[in-house]
Amino acid sequence: MISVQPFLGMEVGRAFITQDSLMIIDRIHKRYFKASYDEVGKKSDIGLNYNVFQAIFTEALFAYDNPKAKISDFKETTIGDLRMLQYASSNVIQEFVVNNENRVQQASVMSEKTPYSLHWSYTKFNALDNGYIFPHQIKFQTSDGKRPKNMDIDYKKIELDKKLNFDSSVPSNYEKVSIEDLLSILM
Repeated sequence: MISVQPFLGMEVGRAFITQDSLMIIDRIHKRYFKASYDEVGKKSDIGLNYNVFQAIFTEALFAYDNPKAKISDFKETTIGDLRMLQYASSNVIQEFVVNNENRVQQASVMSEKTPYSLHWSYTKFNALDNGYIFPHQIKFQTSDGKRPKNMDIDYKKIELDKKLNFDSSVPSNYEKVSIEDLLSILM
């Protein structure tokens, strides 16, 4: 669950990313979007699923259509101390910039069929309770080919290996919107 609280702790939105679906609640405009990953993929040309979201939010290298991809599946180019890893499949191009410790610094997913793209980078690296160095901020930029939109996610509290329960109910007066409506909001 991701809670969007831009100021004074007031929640303006919430996203639920589960094993089988994606739900986004817009508290400002009283609307919500909920769909399976298959439904989202048909409209966006980029196969999204839980593993893709998990990889993005945990600074992991991934191939969106191959959960068992290895480094050898990526085309590699070295630029100084950094490596550019590229993976292309099914009209989608993924690029990762990885440092000499194999930490993802920034990444992109672009569709060859549509103007949509997503770029992100990791910053504010700090140690977790278990000593693992983890980015506490992700900077996103989405684009529909016309205008980019930026969003930063700051992790306020990271808990590992803990069962969490979240209220995913939607108030009855909220309007359900389509993927096209959602993309127009995000893009």
